Amino acid sequence: EDFALSDKREAAQPIGPANMHTLYDQAIALFAEAESIASAAGNTNVRLAAIALTARAHYAKALWQMLNAGGTPAQPLISVATADAAASQLIALAPADWRYEVSFSPTSPYNPACTDDGILYQDPIDGIPDPALKRIVYDFIEDIQYSSQTVIGVREMRLILAESALQQGDTDGFVTQINEVRALEGLTDYDPDVHAITPRDMLIHTRLVNLFLQPMRRLADMYRFGIPSPTWVESSEAATQPGTVFPISDEERLANCYFNGTC
Repeated sequence: EDFALSDKREAAQPIGPANMHTLYDQAIALFAEAESIASAAGNTNVRLAAIALTARAHYAKALWQMLNAGGTPAQPLISVATADAAASQLIALAPADWRYEVSFSPTSPYNPACTDDGILYQDPIDGIPDPALKRIVYDFIEDIQYSSQTVIGVREMRLILAESALQQGDTDGFVTQINEVRALEGLTDYDPDVHAITPRDMLIHTRLVNLFLQPMRRLADMYRFGIPSPTWVESSEAATQPGTVFPISDEERLANCYFNGTC
């Protein structure tokens, strides 16, 4: 909701809630620079990450604008031409299930006690524990505190394109992208004329299982699609003010003179 580019040694004024969109603009410019540098250096993985994060930044900016208005939007789907273009570019260049990850240790310990992930959440068509969610959770458990973090990947690019197609009324385009994601797990193709689940609910499900543990994806989806959590207190801001995200921390407020009034 607000941010300050500062630390305990050097205070800075908060950007302000109304100006938070400028961070997305700065990120997009920096990703363009990163792509140029990576291309010149022949660093394919970083170049792919820069392209994918460009798509994500354009999409996330539109998502922020939607949630910043407050409440559950009547039309929660996002379609941004610049995000679609970058997503399509990434898909054309990257391997089928490419992802950019951050690793936290050169060697990840194995946890032999967690050979069964216990996933009960099922795929709505095949009726089996969802394999995408199963894999993500198992990897997280197996690597304990050193589990790698997926930053961005092809799956999210296809989900951006799927959502854009759905928002534009292009059901065939939506189905094509969703089934490309499902094929990565060997799942049955989705056909809205055959299967009971609606395209919108299929989008929600596919985002949930494929973007699990990736920051802000699920919370934003819960807000914009009106999905409450059973753990939310009824009087909490999350329940009463959809779109509420994390404020500046108390630590920053205490340390930054622009917040505590000592500047």
